[in-house]
Amino acid sequence: MCKEILLLKTSPHNSNDIKRMSAILDNHPHIAVWNIDLDDRDKILRIESEGLAVGDVILSLFGIGVWSEELSE
Repeated sequence: MCKEILLLKTSPHNSNDIKRMSAILDNHPHIAVWNIDLDDRDKILRIESEGLAVGDVILSLFGIGVWSEELSE
């Protein structure tokens, strides 16, 4: 399988949100690398993955109170 890049707008409000996001994203078996640009107004989350549906990420983040939306090209 080839690596895909997922880009999402997100809404973490504080360091606790980032810690909860990290706990999910760091331990996900289909995520190779991720980072978030907190300086960007849309707080862009970039994920390199294999076989991960963007909807799964959105639902996981929603479960911890972080809104996210896939960026359209």
